Amino acid sequence: MIIFDIEMLNKMKFYPTLTLLFFIFGCTQKEYIVEDKLHECTVNYYFNHNIDLDAELVEFEKLLLEKKILKSKSGEDYHKLFDDMIAHNFDLVIPQKYDIFFTVDISSFDYNECISEIDASIIKKSKYYQLNVATLDYYTHQHRTKIEDVYQAYQTILSDKDYDHPYYKTKVLLSVLFTSDIEVGIPNKLPTQ
Repeated sequence: MIIFDIEMLNKMKFYPTLTLLFFIFGCTQKEYIVEDKLHECTVNYYFNHNIDLDAELVEFEKLLLEKKILKSKSGEDYHKLFDDMIAHNFDLVIPQKYDIFFTVDISSFDYNECISEIDASIIKKSKYYQLNVATLDYYTHQHRTKIEDVYQAYQTILSDKDYDHPYYKTKVLLSVLFTSDIEVGIPNKLPTQ
């Protein structure tokens, strides 16, 4: 006859539960390895240009929420904001303090260098990679990339859930920021005649 100790039975119930939790959380975090690294590199790139990107974008997000341009912080509403930006080319005038973003040459940011330490098989599974391939396909067939093509790639590849990720939220906020007009104040002195 086998006698089970109560404590032993409790341990046996605990290990499968623990294993399941590690599996669930491990899989969900691996989905965005590339985007996590890209977000980290983007934040560091702006930091090297004396801009606290996360803090500035939190303030910009608050501004968009106050102006009712962004309805909430959800991925679904970020997706809608991206759609609205493309569909309506809305005119947004933003405070002059955000002109600091225009002093940074984002075109010199090297995305490939940023993710160079990530295994190629992981990169190829990422949404980032899929977006780049789709955009390149449009360019290859048409010898140019139109905003509608980029928009179509985003619509096809990204879901509302993806827009919950800080990398895609940052991309949307920076896109809105770079397509907005900076408010111009009245000069201190009126020009003399």
